[in-house]
Amino acid sequence: MKRIKWLSVLLLLAGAFCFAGCLNEDNEEDGVKITGHKEYVMTVASKKLAYAIFSGRDSFTEAYAVRKEGSQTWEPLMYISDFDYEEGYEYELRVSETSYYDERRSEPSWTEYKMLELVNKTEKQSEGLPGSFIDEQCYNPVEVRYAVEADNKAVIENDIRNNRSIPFGCSYVFAYDNANWLLADANNDVRAYGSVSRKNVDSSEFPESYKLLPPDGQVLSSMEWTFYCILNDAKTEYRSYDVFMVERGDDNNTSAPVMNDKHYMTTAGTNVHPWLYEDLTEYYKAKYPDAGVKTVVVCHTF
Repeated sequence: MKRIKWLSVLLLLAGAFCFAGCLNEDNEEDGVKITGHKEYVMTVASKKLAYAIFSGRDSFTEAYAVRKEGSQTWEPLMYISDFDYEEGYEYELRVSETSYYDERRSEPSWTEYKMLELVNKTEKQSEGLPGSFIDEQCYNPVEVRYAVEADNKAVIENDIRNNRSIPFGCSYVFAYDNANWLLADANNDVRAYGSVSRKNVDSSEFPESYKLLPPDGQVLSSMEWTFYCILNDAKTEYRSYDVFMVERGDDNNTSAPVMNDKHYMTTAGTNVHPWLYEDLTEYYKAKYPDAGVKTVVVCHTF
């Protein structure tokens, strides 16, 4: 009986080595080598989190929040093949993690994750998740300024301070020449993210009311920024602003034009910051017809 059991084990091992050898042989013919393979149980959180890809053209996306077997730390993972994900459920998966090497590629090493077995699926809110997988050093607090001319200024100013579309206490992150954006609340939990469409405009087209909130620094250019939000893999318009690009001196910066750690465009010896304006006069005239509204301007800067 013992000999039969040992024989079975040896046959299984021989088959496994043969399979692996054939796999490696096939891959090596294509110039691809398997450099590592392991299997383990992975936990996948009940919601995806915002994640920054800093490779070539920086952008924001969403990633699975996963905990590998034996770890208590959530980390991002972009893709798990053969995995049908449903938000609101926490998963335990048995997965394979296979590392490859291809000397012909500019980035020769990569790793693939594949679901082998669904161990457990539980409807729950995963605990201990970070607000996002964005480095907190990238967040830039939003400074909100406003100017109100009205008979009843108090009601307008109170509404501005409590208007969720005006990000008091929030932070923006911009990436790749300000072409991608992310908005987080005071706890760095992501409220929205997406892309920005920008075009140059003549500042003479801007409302005169913006002069009530002049920028701190030299205006280099004027633009219109339209923010698009990514929601359920669909892009929708989020908000539009008139923008002044404002130069502010920085004695510690002597670099050529590059993206700095805060994702602002810099020029030699200066920082260039966007100042986003919107005239909300007509909005508040309609919302508070008895307030005697004359002018309402809001500005966001970073």
